[in-house]
Amino acid sequence: MFPLGVLKKKSTWQTVLDLPFNADFLDTTGRHSVVSASNVSLTGGEVVGNSFANLRYGGNLSDFSFVGDLILEGRFKLPSVLTGKYLMTCPRADDNWDGLNFSVYLTSESTPRLVFYFGPLVGSIAIPTSTYLPIANTYVTLRLEKVNNRIAVFLNGNNAEGQQVGSITSTAVTNLNLGTNKLFQLFGDTTINTNDGTCDFVRMQRKVG
Repeated sequence: MFPLGVLKKKSTWQTVLDLPFNADFLDTTGRHSVVSASNVSLTGGEVVGNSFANLRYGGNLSDFSFVGDLILEGRFKLPSVLTGKYLMTCPRADDNWDGLNFSVYLTSESTPRLVFYFGPLVGSIAIPTSTYLPIANTYVTLRLEKVNNRIAVFLNGNNAEGQQVGSITSTAVTNLNLGTNKLFQLFGDTTINTNDGTCDFVRMQRKVG
């Protein structure tokens, strides 16, 4: 027999956020609940927001700190006007701006790009339009994987067919901590500006053990 001291506990992936939007706004894991909802409705298994939409989840806020290994997936229908629109973000629960936030948004350029932002220490993954061209009212499925010192982004939509479209490898990724005071928000940026949008589902897993 091996001494107990050399046995290693096997890590597992735990689903910590599951928003299928089939019949309600509930997180099926039970870890999070809606803390605010403005101008959003459920239509055909999707959450739809108009030009002043906002949907926020609280509870177990450490899930949104981006500490440790995680996988975040979601499927969105891009808004009719792309410029400067946010798909999702993690603002402070007290609405004070601290610069430490995760967000996925479309730039304000004449031809918007999709950007994944991880705070000032890690920076952004901006997807070139030659790799993925955002088109209004089309769907995109995204998958973000943060493992050890690397973040990788995968997209499926238009000219990006399930491929990796960007990555960051850095010790800053390993040490990433956005704080335990963050909510999870669909539609709208981290200063509570709201916008239209449609989301089919969002799911987050974290490695435990």
